[in-house]
Amino acid sequence: MDSLIEVNKTALEYCKVVNKQLNSICEPLFNLGLHYFNYFKLLKDGRFLLFFTDVELTEKWLTKLGGFGDITKTLFEKKEPKSYFCASFDENSLKKDPTVALLSDHGITSEFAILKRDNCGSLTGCGFFSTNKDPLFSRFYIESIPLLEHFLQYFELKAKNLINPPDDKLFANFHQKFNISMQLEETNTHKNKINQFLLETKLPGTILKCKTGDIRLTNREEECLFHLSLGKTFKEIGHSLGLSPRTIEYYFNRLKERSGYQSREELIILFNKGMKPLIGY
Repeated sequence: MDSLIEVNKTALEYCKVVNKQLNSICEPLFNLGLHYFNYFKLLKDGRFLLFFTDVELTEKWLTKLGGFGDITKTLFEKKEPKSYFCASFDENSLKKDPTVALLSDHGITSEFAILKRDNCGSLTGCGFFSTNKDPLFSRFYIESIPLLEHFLQYFELKAKNLINPPDDKLFANFHQKFNISMQLEETNTHKNKINQFLLETKLPGTILKCKTGDIRLTNREEECLFHLSLGKTFKEIGHSLGLSPRTIEYYFNRLKERSGYQSREELIILFNKGMKPLIGY
């Protein structure tokens, strides 16, 4: 530990203290077939909180790494509110990024990361790791994204006391600066474009699962729900579709009757259940 960065001593000791609890929370993940998990919170001033289920790897990360490499830094600075990353452990990545090299030295052969940004300019996320050498194992991550998303929510609930420490001294620091703020205007524009794309490429006869059973939407009903999900009023929707507000209200009331839902919010949630899994929000 002679090369231990002084500022990270407390962070490392904290990781050791909570490691047993961390691994207990992650037991279902290991039963799923993965070998390691980490959770991190990165602040825009470069300080970060990092938990890794393997204490030895945590220690090497905090004492030997000395900084995040180019690949990791580029990933951290993306502007999307949520992003996914499947790590490549090829020769070029091992040379360019000490993070990837450290993982490889520990026997890890693949990683899938989920990253989320907030309005305060901080980044949170997690990494799922395997030592499986099958080159096709990366398919497991892609096919399991809903499960991994679910586990991240579960972890943030169960480890709430760990990931929100009361003392700033528990944060580590490689003295690197990151531009991780989220540009909300651009993000919302991009999100609306994706919604518009899904509307324009919708499959015929979209079916929604409702209280009254499955219902098949007409084109007009789906258009109205799409614009409702963007927060538009009946008047604004009518203007977009070339219809009167009263006609839009008629479609809305008919949807309420057919679906068994009585509020605009319930119908939007119902509609988004079919849209959101495709766009990752």
